[in-house]
Amino acid sequence: MQTKELTQLLCAISQRLHDQLASKPAKFNIVVHHTIVFCYPDMLGSNAPEGIHQDGIDFIISAFVLERKNIQGGKSIIYGKDKKTPIFQGTLMPGQGILQPDKGSELWHSVTPIECDEGDNIGYRSTLGFDITLL
Repeated sequence: MQTKELTQLLCAISQRLHDQLASKPAKFNIVVHHTIVFCYPDMLGSNAPEGIHQDGIDFIISAFVLERKNIQGGKSIIYGKDKKTPIFQGTLMPGQGILQPDKGSELWHSVTPIECDEGDNIGYRSTLGFDITLL
């Protein structure tokens, strides 16, 4: 992803949140982090070893997928307040992510491990995470 594309994405996220929130924040603080999780023919890869969780941030995009290479799995699951009932499940493809309230909300999330899709080749899932704090 190029700098211009990332800037456009950050502006779109900010505008979307601003439009949806009843109380309009003056500013957002957005921390962007890149994660790449590898798996091997005899070993799964996990981006959420803690299981079902919240990140403790006002809003998150837990996984904006950049690339999936030679993998199965990596299904994003959003749970309700009981932390057991899935309210959304989906395997995100490149260009897709989930924007959701986190801290203080009834939503919890997780992602299933990834495994190699074919042969003796390694696989990976590359994502951007966005931690969004209202200021």
